Amino acid sequence: MTWVEGGNIIMTIFMFTLWVGATMGFIMGVDGLECSLHALRLHWVEFNQNFFKGGGYRFVPFSFVDMIGNGLLKQDDLAEMTKIS
Repeated sequence: MTWVEGGNIIMTIFMFTLWVGATMGFIMGVDGLECSLHALRLHWVEFNQNFFKGGGYRFVPFSFVDMIGNGLLKQDDLAEMTKIS
């Protein structure tokens, strides 16, 4: 007969308390890790802004309308590509 079958209420309360404590300890540990990683990420982002030089070209999102307007794509080609069989 185990302690659960025997009805040992003291052991049941002790094991439940142990289980709750371990669960809360795990949750608090993961939460502390998450907060620490977020703070490190913010430090990294703010620190690297001191050395950033934006010497590139402006981002232009992909657009079928712009491709048709610039003559890179014909309207018929676009209709053929978007046709559902």
